Formats: sequence, structure tokens, C-alpha cells
Amino acid sequence: MPFSQYKQAVPCELVLFSPPLYSHANQTFVLRRGVSDWTHLILDRYREMVGQKLLQIMIDQSNMSIEPWQWQVQLEGTSLWDQHFFPNLETAVKAYRALLLSMGEQSSLMIGNGLSQRLVSETYDRLIQAEKDSLEKHRLIPAALA
Repeated sequence: MPFSQYKQAVPCELVLFSPPLYSHANQTFVLRRGVSDWTHLILDRYREMVGQKLLQIMIDQSNMSIEPWQWQVQLEGTSLWDQHFFPNLETAVKAYRALLLSMGEQSSLMIGNGLSQRLVSETYDRLIQAEKDSLEKHRLIPAALA
């Protein structure tokens, strides 16, 4: 039975727990979400600029560039597919940095450094503040990807 129907039939109490802000799990989640949202914004905007065929080239090249590390992280469509368990935050940052740098290199080849940097910066500005804070903490910022 859907929750909306269940709550009408039987009184219940809903308890929400928040993870400690500085826990490994929460920091990893916020970082992953920030990178995921940012890559989606970059890829979506890049597709608008150059079309699906050139987007697919960027995706293929970026995925190949991180393949040697065997992270279960890759780009699909305009999304980041991330099924990898990172035992520590530093390894996750390394993986995400490698992917973002590869995306930046590929876009610079197609649209030039200036437009590529603008694309990265404008999409970064659209992220929510908690995601920006997490990315900034780990130096995953537009200036670091130039």
C-alpha cells in the first residue's frame, strides 16, 4: 500500500536522522553528489553547444582516460555513473579530478580554452552551496581544471 494511503489508515510517527556533517559517509555523499550534478550540467550544456556526436566523443575519450584505474565510474549520456566504493575521500577526489580534467581537456580541444573554462565556471555556479563547499574543500573548482 502506498505511504500516502497508509498514513490515513493507521497513525504513525516518522523519525528522520541526519548523519553527522563530518562523517566519512556524509562527506563522500556530498562530494559524489556535487561531482555528479556538476558533470551533468557540464555535459548537458556541452551537448547544447556541439551536438550529440561530439558529446559522445568527449564521453568516450574521458571514460577511456580513467579506465586504467579500474574505478567503477564512467560517463553515460549526460550523467555520471558511479558504482565505486572509495575506502577514503582522497581516492574519490583523485578519481573525480581525473574525470573532470579529462572532460576539460576534451572540451578545450573542441571549443577552445576560453569557452571551455566559461562552460565549467557557469555550470559550477549553478550548484547548491553545500556541493560547492565540498568541491572547494577538495580543490575541485573551475580554476583547477583549466
